[in-house]
Amino acid sequence: TDGNNPGTAAWQYAGLGNGGFGTNNVILGRGKPASLSGTGNIIAGSGGSALTSGISNVVLGLNAANSSTTPNYSVYIGVNAATNLTSTNLDATNTVVGGYGIGNVNNANLYSGTYIGYGSGYGNGAAASSTASFYNTFVGAYSGFDYIGSLSTKIGVNAGRQNNGTENVLVGYYAGQGQNYPTTSNYNTAVGDYALYQLVTGGNYNTALGYKAGYDSSGGIGNSVYLGAYAGLYAGLSNELYIDNQDRGNYTNQKSKIKY
Repeated sequence: TDGNNPGTAAWQYAGLGNGGFGTNNVILGRGKPASLSGTGNIIAGSGGSALTSGISNVVLGLNAANSSTTPNYSVYIGVNAATNLTSTNLDATNTVVGGYGIGNVNNANLYSGTYIGYGSGYGNGAAASSTASFYNTFVGAYSGFDYIGSLSTKIGVNAGRQNNGTENVLVGYYAGQGQNYPTTSNYNTAVGDYALYQLVTGGNYNTALGYKAGYDSSGGIGNSVYLGAYAGLYAGLSNELYIDNQDRGNYTNQKSKIKY
């Protein structure tokens, strides 16, 4: 049936073409947009209910993008994907694949990002709405969960979780997770499971390569380099270089193994 004569079946609304559905749009499912003048959109599964004039968007999933009104060239796929997102800045141009991806963000300045994985970039409501977030690539369940930041790459389950910093590259299981809620640490590179785990606000300009390299970096450390598995596992200072390949048990033993 069309939007003017909705039926009672599970697929309550279906439209293709012009008229109340805009131009060249495909709409399938309950809760169609009330008034859509956009072009080239595909909406299915009761998502996109607030869409008014967007161009070339794909919205698939229950409540997906249910607050977005004028996004362009975006993809929102998954249950509650981008739910509450109101971003219109720079035409949005976001790609979100995964349930709750960038959900609960409520941010009018989130654009040009890629978020793949369940809960990737999931926000914390109003607290996430005041800062622009852009040019991110998050891949993995809960990557960038709680806080998003900008210009960052977070790859791995829980990578960069609770870390709202800028220009970070965090690759690995829990790599670069913030210790507190929220944490703002910037310009870090962490590669390896738990590398730079437990970062705190002010922990900037660190490089960690290896399993648990720079682990538990909760002393506000910055400008340090950790090379090898467990390197700097007990670190608590800034401006240091750690090269190691095993857990030394404590800071004193670890310090004796540092090579410059």
